[in-house]
Amino acid sequence: GAFLALLAAIALLHALLVVTTSRARDLAVLRALGATPRQAGLSVVAMAVTTAVVGIAGGVPLDCALSRLLWGEVARSIGVQDDVLVPWTLVLVAVGTVVGAALVAVVPAWRAARQPVGPALRAV
Repeated sequence: GAFLALLAAIALLHALLVVTTSRARDLAVLRALGATPRQAGLSVVAMAVTTAVVGIAGGVPLDCALSRLLWGEVARSIGVQDDVLVPWTLVLVAVGTVVGAALVAVVPAWRAARQPVGPALRAV
């Protein structure tokens, strides 16, 4: 599980770095229209948190449904009780995922906030 969490964090970091690089002009337009560097950085953090929330909103119900279905089949075939309990730690994992996504976004947000506006707007 820890390896998959690390892999997800690296994938999110890579995606944010690519997005901030490819959308440098859009961030520069925001800055030219009056957004502060902090607001430009927070937009990157918002992207990361949104990605995490969408993943949780889709993944947790799917996980619960599949575990009930699959464990129900296995339990019936071996003759044991087929109750599936959803652990309360799932809430902690969801909150940890959102916090982790915000922490992963710190470096891309810092890069987006420190990007000079003029050269990004002159680039075609």
